[in-house]
Amino acid sequence: MSESPPVKMSQTKHPWHIFYPLGGLLVLCLAWSVYWTIAFGAAREFVGIKRQSLAADGVALTCARESWGGFPFRFEFTCENPVLSYAQGNLTTHVQSTSVMALVQSYDLRHALVLVDGPTKLVTSAGSPSEISHERALISVGVNPDGQWELGSDVTDVQADGLFASASLRFFARQNEGRLDLAGNAEGLIIEGPDGTATAINAAEFTASTSAAMVTSNAPLAYAATTGESIVINSFRISHSAMKFDAQGNIRLDADRKLAGKLTTSTNDIEGLLDILAPIFRLKRKDRGAVNNLLNLVGNDPGSSAKKADIIAKNGEIYWGPFKLTDIRAID
Repeated sequence: MSESPPVKMSQTKHPWHIFYPLGGLLVLCLAWSVYWTIAFGAAREFVGIKRQSLAADGVALTCARESWGGFPFRFEFTCENPVLSYAQGNLTTHVQSTSVMALVQSYDLRHALVLVDGPTKLVTSAGSPSEISHERALISVGVNPDGQWELGSDVTDVQADGLFASASLRFFARQNEGRLDLAGNAEGLIIEGPDGTATAINAAEFTASTSAAMVTSNAPLAYAATTGESIVINSFRISHSAMKFDAQGNIRLDADRKLAGKLTTSTNDIEGLLDILAPIFRLKRKDRGAVNNLLNLVGNDPGSSAKKADIIAKNGEIYWGPFKLTDIRAID
């Protein structure tokens, strides 16, 4: 007799295996929630301690109403009608805005974004308030593992009454060991001069550097006036239509807190540059002719629209080549 083939035993299936991935996801979510809760509490405690420390140094932030949130992937702090106050000696400065929101990704605690809704008002105990209207401003603050920080800001539709207006403003600062690197640019700039005059500039930009102690000291202006620390202007450019203006040099505060220093300047179109400078410095037609004649005395070609000269600030006065532009007021 032939033997019959062996009968295969069917394996018992375990339908609950399909729940393993779901269970793993639930465990992961639970672990992340625990982490977020602990880190969120630590962040709130850190901010509270930092605010107390700054208040002891004369810097205080008050809010009409403040709230925290951001679960599950970030930490959010919202301050409505914020007032940032800074007291130094007999002078107190208040910066007021509509609202401020600070965001930090919960997986990257070294980088924060700050959103500021305007208008922003600056009030000092020594003078009348000034207001700056603007769209929502974006400020980025980061700290690398070595403790070096960097800050960047971007704001549009800026209007500072009596001073300037700009379609966009960008600013950047970075701590580089003991130095501070600075950069900024503006587009669609309008400078408001005396007697209601307005001067348009297509674009302006600069790069500079100075000592980090200029901003880390308790009294930056006093530090600058006492030490004579300079701000090195690596590049300063203005362009409007075909006119271009370039400058390099350094500026500082003297013992009387007045600007001092020298910038080496050049332009490819002296008449175009004077169109910009005339309303700002109240240059009359005869002054424009005097500027041209005096700049020719320092080695420029009388037949060329390109001119070079030094801007020198000293003893409370500013000169462009041999021509005096204006007097300098002390910075309080």
